[in-house]
Amino acid sequence: MPIRQHVSIRREGLRVEHIIGFALAGFALVGRWTPARVSNNVSSQTILSEPRLWVLFFSFLLFSVLLTHVGARGYRRPRISPVYSRSFHVWLVFWGYLMLSMTWSPSKILAEDKAYEMLLVLLFQILVYSYGQLFRMKYLVMGFCFGCLMVTVPMAVMGILSPGQIRTGGLLGGGPNVFGRLMLYLTICSFYLLIEKKNNLLMKMVFAGLSLLGGLLVVLSGSRGALLSQAASLMVFFTLLRASLSKRFFIVLMLGCAAMIFLETTEMGNHVVDTFTERIIHTTIENRHLAGRDYLFEAAFEYGNERMVFGNGLNSFRFQQGIYPHNILLELYCETGLVGLFLFLFALMVSAYACLYRREFINPLMVSLWVGIFVASNFSGDLFDSRMVFILVPMLSNDYEFAHRVHPKGSIS
Repeated sequence: MPIRQHVSIRREGLRVEHIIGFALAGFALVGRWTPARVSNNVSSQTILSEPRLWVLFFSFLLFSVLLTHVGARGYRRPRISPVYSRSFHVWLVFWGYLMLSMTWSPSKILAEDKAYEMLLVLLFQILVYSYGQLFRMKYLVMGFCFGCLMVTVPMAVMGILSPGQIRTGGLLGGGPNVFGRLMLYLTICSFYLLIEKKNNLLMKMVFAGLSLLGGLLVVLSGSRGALLSQAASLMVFFTLLRASLSKRFFIVLMLGCAAMIFLETTEMGNHVVDTFTERIIHTTIENRHLAGRDYLFEAAFEYGNERMVFGNGLNSFRFQQGIYPHNILLELYCETGLVGLFLFLFALMVSAYACLYRREFINPLMVSLWVGIFVASNFSGDLFDSRMVFILVPMLSNDYEFAHRVHPKGSIS
C-alpha cells in the first residue's frame, strides 16, 4: 500500500521545509520581474534589485538553517534509491555543456546574460536535489502549493477586475502567455489541495472554486499554448491521482457542471466563450493563424542546421533574430546543437526512469505540473521562462522508504 503524500500544514505546524517551498514558488512565478517595472524605470534596474536573486539567496539560507536545526535533533533521513542520485549527475553534464556553449556564441554579452539566468536555474535545481537527498519532499511540495496560491490568487482577482488587460499585458504578470502559465499553477495546485482529505468541506469548496477560476481565466487569456498545456496537465493529473475511478469522475462531473452554469449565467462566462470562439475556432482552426510560431520554428531549425552538432552558441538565435525560438527543443538545437539536445533529452529519460523506478511514490501534482509547463515551453518562453522544466524534476516523486525513522522534531513552531 502506498503511503499517502498529503499533509496538512495546519496539523503539523509551519516547518522550515514549508518556507523553502514558498521560496521555490516565488522563484517559479516572479521570473524576470523587478520593482523597476512598476515605476517604468527599467534603466535603474541592477542585478541586486532582482527578486529572483534574493529568493535564491533566501532559499539557500533556509536550507542551511534546516540542516543545522534538524541535524542537532538526531534527524534520520529516508533512504533514497541510487537511481535518484545518479540522475542528477546526468543533469550536471548537461549544464556543463550548456555553459560551455557560451564560449562560441557570436555575442559575448548576450551569452553572458543567458548564462547568468541559467546559473540561477542550475543552483535552484541543485538545492532541490540536495533537499530530496536529505529530507521528505512532501513538506516542500505543500509549501510550494500554498506559495503558488499566494501569488496566483491575487493575479486571478486582477484578471477578473480587468479582463481586458489580460490580452494586452497590462497586468503585473506580463502578457497572455505568462498569465496563462500563472493560471496553470493556480488550477493544478488548487486541485491538489481539493483532494486533500484533511481539509474540511468549506476549504474543499474554496479550492474547487479556485481551480475552476484558474481554468476559465486560461481560456480568457486567449493563449492557445496555455490552454493546451492546461488540458494536458489535467489529463495527467486525473490519470495519476490515487483515487477511485468513481471519485475522479464525480470531481470532473461536478466541476464541469459548475463551469457550464458559470458560462451560461455570468458576463465573465460570456467573455470566456467569446474568447474561445475567436482564438481557437476562428483564429486557429479556420484561419490557421499561429502568431508567427511557424516562422520562428522554421528559422530556428534552419539556423540549427548551420552548425548541427555543437550549435551556434548560447543565446545566438536572439543575436541573429532579435527574439527567442518560442520552443525549448528548437532553442537547445540551434544554440547547443544535437549534443545539447541529446543531453537534455537523455537527462529527462534518466529522471523519468528514476521516477518510475519508485512509481508507487509518484507525485501526481508535480508530474502533471511538469507536463503542463513542458507543453507550454514548446509554444512560448525561452529557457529561463521554462525554468520549472528543470527545477521540478527532483520533485516528481516522493521516496518515503523508512519514513517512520525520520525524527519528528522538524517543526519550528
